[in-house]
Amino acid sequence: MFLWNLSLNGTEYYQLDVDLHVWRCPEELYQKDSLSQNLHAEKEDVPITILKEYLGPDLFNFFVGFFSSDTNQETIIKEECIHVQEFQYQFQIFPLTIVYWGAVITGCLISLLMVLIFMKRIFQYMTKKRQETVEEKVVKQEQAELEEIKKGTEIQPPEKTYFGKTGVIVALAWQQYIHAEPPTIKSVDISEFLQYTIDDLLIQLDELLLKPNDINGVSLDSGQVYATPRPVRRSTALRSRSRLGSSPGFSLSFENTSQIKNPLWLAFEQYFESLGWKEPEYVDCQEQTCSELSKKLFHYQKRLCSIKHEQWKASILVVSYTLMLLQKELEQITLPSRIHFVAFFGTGLATKGLQVTKASHFDIHFVMQMENLSVSDVLLPSSDNRIPPGKIMLSIKNLSESFKLSPKFVQTISVNGMKKQCLSSSELLLGAEELVDIALQNLYTRSRSLMDRLPFQIKRAATADLVLALDTKGLFGLGVQEIKINMIPALPLPVMGWYQAAQIYAIPVAEMNSFKQNTVTHTPFHPEFIWSLSFGDLDDLFQTNVQLKMKMAGVDSCHKTVQQILLVLLTTGARNSLLYRGELTAQHITTVVNFLLLESCPGQWDYHYLPDRFSDCIHFLKSALRHGRLPNFFDSPHLQEKMPFLKLVPILNCGRHEHLLVGIKQEYLEKSLAYIDQSLQDSGITECVKDKYSEDMWEYEFFVFN
Repeated sequence: MFLWNLSLNGTEYYQLDVDLHVWRCPEELYQKDSLSQNLHAEKEDVPITILKEYLGPDLFNFFVGFFSSDTNQETIIKEECIHVQEFQYQFQIFPLTIVYWGAVITGCLISLLMVLIFMKRIFQYMTKKRQETVEEKVVKQEQAELEEIKKGTEIQPPEKTYFGKTGVIVALAWQQYIHAEPPTIKSVDISEFLQYTIDDLLIQLDELLLKPNDINGVSLDSGQVYATPRPVRRSTALRSRSRLGSSPGFSLSFENTSQIKNPLWLAFEQYFESLGWKEPEYVDCQEQTCSELSKKLFHYQKRLCSIKHEQWKASILVVSYTLMLLQKELEQITLPSRIHFVAFFGTGLATKGLQVTKASHFDIHFVMQMENLSVSDVLLPSSDNRIPPGKIMLSIKNLSESFKLSPKFVQTISVNGMKKQCLSSSELLLGAEELVDIALQNLYTRSRSLMDRLPFQIKRAATADLVLALDTKGLFGLGVQEIKINMIPALPLPVMGWYQAAQIYAIPVAEMNSFKQNTVTHTPFHPEFIWSLSFGDLDDLFQTNVQLKMKMAGVDSCHKTVQQILLVLLTTGARNSLLYRGELTAQHITTVVNFLLLESCPGQWDYHYLPDRFSDCIHFLKSALRHGRLPNFFDSPHLQEKMPFLKLVPILNCGRHEHLLVGIKQEYLEKSLAYIDQSLQDSGITECVKDKYSEDMWEYEFFVFN
């Protein structure tokens, strides 16, 4: 404030005297001073101590000297130190000069501050812009990847199939595997699913298998609760003894309650329906309209072919529940080879309503997909003569350069002079077995206590590659001690895109059964890379059209009855025969019936003609065995005449057609012929077979076996 007392225009000024003294002190003085400071350090205030540690003792003492007047310190310096030199200066400062320089310095500081602020703003803007650009690119990339994950990448085939030197290679559309998980039942933990559905399963089984008159043959009151005669397993023994049924609240009244159904059980029921099981149907013979031969065949069907409704419902319930548990586990497993489980689809006799004798065998398509591989081409038999008729090889493309497969899984094979990366069917089968083994192990380790509550056990069959054996001895009233589920690994072949009329699957070549073991031995072409074809969906389409044709004609067709009788009569069926006696396979039976259905009129399959159609099928089979030639029905030009769209399917027009009896030794063909005659004689229906074809069916032997 004293500055304002001076006149800016006057001659008054400030004089600044600077007096500087230089002293030289001995080294012992510094050590003594340091020791003194250490002794008195505890007495100093905390802020001063922190400042001293930050500045260091020398610099701290230098600043402290300006603000403290330690007379003792000055006395010590004068006594022990030597005065070396003294400097004295005088400065005259005018007030106006101070104002000018103050204004200049202040202006410079303000200008510098504004420049710094401006540069900081520019830097922040550029940084933000750069970050937004990078983030925008990342977001767009993530959105594109997300859309690709949601939609999947469909690899479209070329417009035309390309040809090799002598054959054709069919290009496929292929759907890349993605990890998107829809909000379905599979998001529920397996333990939670078991906990909330086991009771519903037990209730359903009790209602199907336990009836009031089934328990020790005693008539019981409908409102009373009774115990199920099932063996008590480890976990069920822990339940309350006051509850006598195997299922909670089990009552023999079987009346529908108004309780709200468990949503998990409702979801399971939808899954149960999606598997496509069809209960066999049976027709009762009308005494006044049936001939004596028809009565014999109806009696044979009722006695040996029919399955009880309760047994069928309980069996498919157990099978479907098992598949649901496996599916929930398989969806969480990924092998190092990047093989993923996709879905279970029912196939075989159980989906056609042709299951006979017992509901003890079910076939399932175990549909699989590979994450980093796409099946690009199908190599048909016409592309290389070494590929057997009816078989194929699959050429693949690697979608990820960083992903390397085992040479056993993918191998470069020269097909008609072209190098192709081919996929191994045997390794895919081993991968499916590994997936199932891991899933079963997880089920019985992570959820052991809940799995023990089930009235059946799940295990791998000891005599087959990929067959599940369900031990159902504990299911009283079922009548089946073991249910087998034959799981067939399958890869879809979208040869005409994903919207073709029926899907065709590539499946590993089946293990040589008793019938196929009788073939003439020869060295196949890379057998581990050969695939078979499954026409399950195409068969369903054909059977649906047959049913529609019969319905439009007002005919109740007997073709299923004929097939059921032939399946029991000529195949192993539910019998476990280790000795081959000449039995045929279910494919032989269905192929013959399909051929007869193809060219005939609906009226020829009326139940009045049941003995005639049965006799014609027997003659057809005998003709096939005598000639050693039975064409694959879905690889036949006769079917393409009736279903023209099949002519557009290149996989069915390869030039070399499959025959189901090719390579069978003559002695075994004769053994099968003898087995047919012996089975007819043992069953007492020999007289139902005529000496020759019916008058309206004679031409079949000509156009099939010409």
